[in-house]
Amino acid sequence: TSAVLTISTWMTNNLTTLTFLGIAAIAFIITTIYSDKLRGLCKRFLYKIKVVNELMTKIAIERFTTNLYNLLESSVPILDALKLSKKTLNHPFLEKDVENIIHLVEKGQKFSHAIKSSSHFPPLVSKMISTGEHAGTISPILQHLSELFHQEVKTALEKFTALLQPILLLLIGIIVGVVLLAVLIPLTDVSSLI
Repeated sequence: TSAVLTISTWMTNNLTTLTFLGIAAIAFIITTIYSDKLRGLCKRFLYKIKVVNELMTKIAIERFTTNLYNLLESSVPILDALKLSKKTLNHPFLEKDVENIIHLVEKGQKFSHAIKSSSHFPPLVSKMISTGEHAGTISPILQHLSELFHQEVKTALEKFTALLQPILLLLIGIIVGVVLLAVLIPLTDVSSLI
């Protein structure tokens, strides 16, 4: 109870400081959204978290394979399709890998060999594209990869939300429990004195 009262008193006494900190936090978020450099730094930090990196990589690969499939189906040459698809990735590490893939394809390497050199594309992608190259067309393989990664993203998001719900309920329970104890314990103390 005394801790809750102390925090409440401190917040009341330092309302100006808290308001300033809130405005500074909002300004930082807005600056991060509009600043490419800060957004890049935040992304690099987030991608170092394994769970976030895996999910964002799957989303980027799904987007990449979908766009590449659509462009190749529209008879766009492979190099142009790769360059256009790279712009849709929105993943700093995969963008570098795709730049390297474009460079290798320009030198004359097969697309499957070029994508095999990537450290962020799963081996499954290069194997399936290699199968498509042997069959004579990679468009159906890219469509299949897109559907596969779409399903993986969906499953990963379902797992993430299923894991997040009990954690949020636990946090809310702790907050409500602390507030209830802070209010009810003094009441029981007073009633025992009467």
